[in-house]
Amino acid sequence: MTVNDEDQLERINSSIADWEQKRDADAAAKLDEILSPELLFRRADETIVGKREFMAGLRGPSPFGQRESELVARFGETALWSH
Repeated sequence: MTVNDEDQLERINSSIADWEQKRDADAAAKLDEILSPELLFRRADETIVGKREFMAGLRGPSPFGQRESELVARFGETALWSH
């Protein structure tokens, strides 16, 4: 992974947190486009959901005042992020 790739990944990840917080039609469309159909996501309440459930959960206001993301670990071409 190059520095440019890592910078782009950081920008995308920050955008994901912003889009998830905004929850409007444009943000939902961007999330739908960028997230893998194979997404598995752990919610703050510890439940694990797939992309369909994650996207459905974007209806209505965010339960959080703001969101942050951080790099947890990098494994060659794979990076693990936490929101």
